[in-house]
Amino acid sequence: MVTGPCGTPSEVKGLVKTLAPNPGEAFGQGALACSACTKPHSPVRLQNALTLAMRREVTKYYSAPLQCDEPSCRDMSHSLSTHIARDEAGMPHFPTCTVPRCKGKMCKSVRDDALHSQLLYLKCLFDVQWAKSKQPKELKEATKASGLSEQQEGLMGVLNEQVGSVLRTSAYNTISFRSLLTGEAPISAF
Repeated sequence: MVTGPCGTPSEVKGLVKTLAPNPGEAFGQGALACSACTKPHSPVRLQNALTLAMRREVTKYYSAPLQCDEPSCRDMSHSLSTHIARDEAGMPHFPTCTVPRCKGKMCKSVRDDALHSQLLYLKCLFDVQWAKSKQPKELKEATKASGLSEQQEGLMGVLNEQVGSVLRTSAYNTISFRSLLTGEAPISAF
């Protein structure tokens, strides 16, 4: 949510919600405009809103409580038990549930892939090439012209790179078979 030029909070449509434009509209038209007054959002406000949205998602991931994986318990806690319990095979498993006599293990309540998916969604809001590739074939032919000016495409690139820089720091974003075998640097997916 960004406060629009008219002072009302509005959602940024991005390119995802403009993939199938209405008849007479060009691709991307209104992607960076206020939904209330249709005036374009300020680039600085968009960058700040994007930064705050990413911080909010990352904070939610890191501050989420742990939850017991035992279906009969499902206890949620921010603390860890120092007790090391043993499973049926006699192997220790840690972190154990904070509830006495529970055999469960504490797991994250917000999964890694949920954070990664949310960051990818924010990235695709501003990825012009991705949005053009996802546009239906008949609409591609009907809307040859882009509804984005060069300045708007540049801003989309800046916003896309802003999310991309956060994604590149994520280990969830990297497939690294080479580093497993040779110890070399990982290969990034983006």
